[in-house]
Amino acid sequence: MNTMKLMTIGYSNVGKTYFLGSLFKLSYDVGSKGFSIQSKKFNETTDISSVFGIVSGVDQKGTVSTTVDIRSSSMVLKRGVNNLFDIEITDIEGQAIEPGRNLEVSNKILEKITEYDGLILILEAPQNDAECDINKQQLAQMLNFAGEALSRNEKIPITLVINKIDRLQQAKDINKLANEEVATLKVELMKKYPGNPRKVAQEMRFREGTVINRHVKNAINTFEIFEICENFFNFVRNTSLSVPCKVFPATSFGFGSGRIDNINSFLGENGLYKPYGGGACFLWTIYARLKSLSVEAFNEESVGTSLDNLTKDLLEDITEIYSRGKAYYDTDDNNGDNIFSLRNVSNLRSGVEG
Repeated sequence: MNTMKLMTIGYSNVGKTYFLGSLFKLSYDVGSKGFSIQSKKFNETTDISSVFGIVSGVDQKGTVSTTVDIRSSSMVLKRGVNNLFDIEITDIEGQAIEPGRNLEVSNKILEKITEYDGLILILEAPQNDAECDINKQQLAQMLNFAGEALSRNEKIPITLVINKIDRLQQAKDINKLANEEVATLKVELMKKYPGNPRKVAQEMRFREGTVINRHVKNAINTFEIFEICENFFNFVRNTSLSVPCKVFPATSFGFGSGRIDNINSFLGENGLYKPYGGGACFLWTIYARLKSLSVEAFNEESVGTSLDNLTKDLLEDITEIYSRGKAYYDTDDNNGDNIFSLRNVSNLRSGVEG
């Protein structure tokens, strides 16, 4: 495997382009194991890095355009400053998967989709029965496309992103409430470890997520989201192949942004950009694909580490993303009944199933 190819599939206006842009925060906001994604050529921009620059406020003159046809970004997965392997991330025109809308691009996707190593399906979080029903129709069509890839490559993971969760009714106060609790926690830890900011930071790293995810759980615990998740798993569960799959609630901007009319209104007084869910989704998709490879199919010499060590360390950084409150993980789920848990993954068992 010289290049891992990932494709996003979703209808128009579900936020695919912004979602992909949010992944570029992994270019500098790295975990303790040091995994990051970078543009393949460090002094050139890609579609993903360009979108990230605009929504994060670095590039205040750029504009985010809707994807037309098929758009790919050449990236590289790195550990520290060392290159591991290339990653090609493809965004497709939403209309291409809508029946009868753009047959030319649709046929291009069907020709290419069998080459991919992971598929990321994106839906907008439904807020009522009507939106839920539309989502089910969109999901079925996206899985029809995914089936073309699975027919040729049965080991590829499929991740489902329930995007724009910051627009849910119960999510409007997450930013305020979580920030207050985290600030209180920080004060308590500073009293507990006076003059030891390193110890405070270490403990915060593994407790902040519990605070944030408790509020996220309340926001996403809806009948509509439950139905979408169950529908997704029903499709995958009854497929003849054991497809690694997982659901990720996400917001490409962060909580507290409200309904965004323009980028400047999102940035707010602090200019903070805190995408949620995307980084974990991206790294988990890579992790799941690597776990399905045979040792023979993995070029240990070119990557510089064994397949087992690489997946183990990737999982540690994914776990850290959950712990730091950057992706959803239900730590209170003791029954193994969490709708966001891993499915069909007897060969991908891990300590992170949320």
